[in-house]
Amino acid sequence: MGNSPELEKFDRIIEEYNAACSWLLSLVTDPSGNRYLIEKSPLQRNKEYTDQIGRMEVFLDFLDNPQNRYHSIHVAGTGGKGSVTSMIGSLLQETGFRVGVHTSPYLQVPNEKLLVNGKMAAPSKFTGLVNDFRQEYEKFISKYPNLTPRYSEAWVAMMHLYFTQQQVDWGVVETGMGGRFDPTNVLLPEISVITNVDFDHIPQLGTTLEEIASHKAGIIKPGIPVVTGETKTATMGVIQKEAADKNSPLFRFGQDFGVDIKTMSETGSVVDITTPFHRYSDIKINLPGIFQPQNAAMAVTAVDILSQNRKIPLSAEKIEKALRSLEFPGRMETVQKHPTVILDGAHNPQKMEALALSLRAVYGDQTYTLIIGMLATKDAASSITHLLPNVHLIIATSPHVFGKPSIKIEEMTGLIRTINPAKRVETADNVTKAIHRVLDNAAPNELIVVTGSIYMLGEAREHWYPKKDILLEAEYGNP
Repeated sequence: MGNSPELEKFDRIIEEYNAACSWLLSLVTDPSGNRYLIEKSPLQRNKEYTDQIGRMEVFLDFLDNPQNRYHSIHVAGTGGKGSVTSMIGSLLQETGFRVGVHTSPYLQVPNEKLLVNGKMAAPSKFTGLVNDFRQEYEKFISKYPNLTPRYSEAWVAMMHLYFTQQQVDWGVVETGMGGRFDPTNVLLPEISVITNVDFDHIPQLGTTLEEIASHKAGIIKPGIPVVTGETKTATMGVIQKEAADKNSPLFRFGQDFGVDIKTMSETGSVVDITTPFHRYSDIKINLPGIFQPQNAAMAVTAVDILSQNRKIPLSAEKIEKALRSLEFPGRMETVQKHPTVILDGAHNPQKMEALALSLRAVYGDQTYTLIIGMLATKDAASSITHLLPNVHLIIATSPHVFGKPSIKIEEMTGLIRTINPAKRVETADNVTKAIHRVLDNAAPNELIVVTGSIYMLGEAREHWYPKKDILLEAEYGNP
């Protein structure tokens, strides 16, 4: 890439790529995000959800149902579903399959949501995909003007087309929100995974854990096995009933499968995983965090269940290799040392608590600087309470997300001071300014944590991993 013609070619590729991304964003019906703040009755929400699933089914049928041309695994849950999705993808790939992985949302570039055998689509290929998809999209809305697919629906349809074009054997698909009415819930998977149920996306998914659990349990399909890490009695009852009503075998964490943690550090953990069929010992998980061993147990159990019928050649060696090599940006991700900077997409109370426990497990009582910004739809007060005990400085900022409203910086500052007036709080217009300020004044032995919004982490990562470099590598390999 050293000479001018090559750079000019790449600049043209990026220009066309940016145009394709802009068209996708144009499908967001409310760029302000105010729709998230409008109160709606349960009846209104239910109609919107059923309309969404209806549009999705008609659209995919128009596209000749690409989702039915590969085997699939469907993953829902309040926390950990992105990690479990990635782990399952890595396990299947290691056993010799061509695997598509769809997680949501992306951090820096939308190609992250379209991985095949661990590699994102090159910018030029992504542009071609979007342009081809746009033609089909416009044909569809011309034929069905009252069924215009929304942004998230279009994304899911495009993902199915891409996986089909790439001739994947398996697609591992993470839900966006909930499950029962999520655009991804047109799949007929070979196994379903529900990681857990906790408070998030309120009131869209309901105001009680049982209501939220009903949305998650909606991905259970008749006769299809389901693996869950959920353990709370009330929510487990909802999942059990759905599985029983659909005659779906249910595998429960702590009863049918489990994990023993042997060691844990900033680089990950070493565990023994017990599935209903095998025990896999001394498995190294590359992803740090106190929650990742349970995520790994769900992923391994899901693939082990599949292997009973499909003769998938799963072994301790393959599991070890798949989980040791796995990377998942933005989840307890250490982006630099001296000082240590950790990025984590904790955006609800459960995830904040998990982050706090993970930091304590790895760093003990070490205090840290916290850079935080959250979306207006999140329960910021209940979330940040978990992190405050070990924080000595907080920099409140605000994510800048297209189509999603953020908590204003002054609101975040007020929340923190209400919860703990003794904490030192400063503000920064954006996460980039916050990072520069903290790094300019940090000692080599300090710990800095950036969290609160997955979307904000993309902006934060730009400091260490510029978007242009990511796209350059995706297009040409290592630059």
